[in-house]
Amino acid sequence: MSILFSYILCLVISMVIPATFFFGLKTIKLI
Repeated sequence: MSILFSYILCLVISMVIPATFFFGLKTIKLI
């Protein structure tokens, strides 16, 4: 269970970081 949770957490982080970076770039371009 712990291994599965850490795997899901890693997957979420690897998806969230590029999304945050992309939206940050779009926000900078708008300003």
